[in-house]
Amino acid sequence: MNADILITDTLLLPAAGADMITDGALAIKDGLILWTGPMDQCPVSTAAATIDGSGHLTMPGLVNAHTHAPMVLFRGLADDLELSAWLRDHIFPAEARCVDPDMAFHCGLLAAAEMLLSGTTCAMDGYFHEGEVARAFAALGLRGVLAQGIIDFPAPGVADPALNIEAAASFLDQWLDREPLIRPALFAHSPYTCGNKTLQRAKELAREAGVPLFIHVAETKNELDMIREPRGDSPIRHLNGLGILDRDTVCVHCVWTDDEDHRILAATGAPVVICPQSHAKLASGPAPLARMKAAGVRVGLGTD
Repeated sequence: MNADILITDTLLLPAAGADMITDGALAIKDGLILWTGPMDQCPVSTAAATIDGSGHLTMPGLVNAHTHAPMVLFRGLADDLELSAWLRDHIFPAEARCVDPDMAFHCGLLAAAEMLLSGTTCAMDGYFHEGEVARAFAALGLRGVLAQGIIDFPAPGVADPALNIEAAASFLDQWLDREPLIRPALFAHSPYTCGNKTLQRAKELAREAGVPLFIHVAETKNELDMIREPRGDSPIRHLNGLGILDRDTVCVHCVWTDDEDHRILAATGAPVVICPQSHAKLASGPAPLARMKAAGVRVGLGTD
């Protein structure tokens, strides 16, 4: 058996949950994994390139389940603030000044490079000018589920919020089946920045296109008080009342959730992404991970 690349004598984790192989090998041919297993059972006779994996761990790439890639430009801006002040007084104004297609592309390149260097090979991203982020990820070979931002305020690239769904639909039209590494999606910012009609229209568009919908939800203790026309007595119950939750609605944060919320999330199949470092930075609190897992909620990990 011949291979293009052979990694030898490595500590090998063939797949998530699999047993570790202490003296393993991994063979690659035509961009695909050809074989994994113990070094003394390796069937590869020749390889164009051989990599000595001694002292290294070879494992599947990490998945970052929630990012806003171009925001690497704002890293370190306005530390030691809670979420509402951080967004209102610093981030939203900075985005209005700085975010354009050129910024989204070049900062997307930087974010993608940093993720690849960390062993992250797939990211789920949501932002504005997301087509430029898609170009950046594709250029570096990073897989992405990339979601165009939807918000009921003037936003970068969508000056008139009345056109937010139209802009999202245009993004999907441009990127569905365009690049093998890129899957387009939608990102409704939150239930307090998107009205009920916007949320329902976004979900309807996502269902029609067969793509995921991402949304920040239950990130802060007082979020319910900010929701216009609540359809439930928690942010999760509000989304459920609007018919938003299903297996393709990804609920990001879910710090301030209770057992009834977890029951709804498990029953609808809606997955959750928690972002512990972000929750600490913005004083949101820790997400109730153990209780969510016990209720049968699917949970992923992101950096935000």
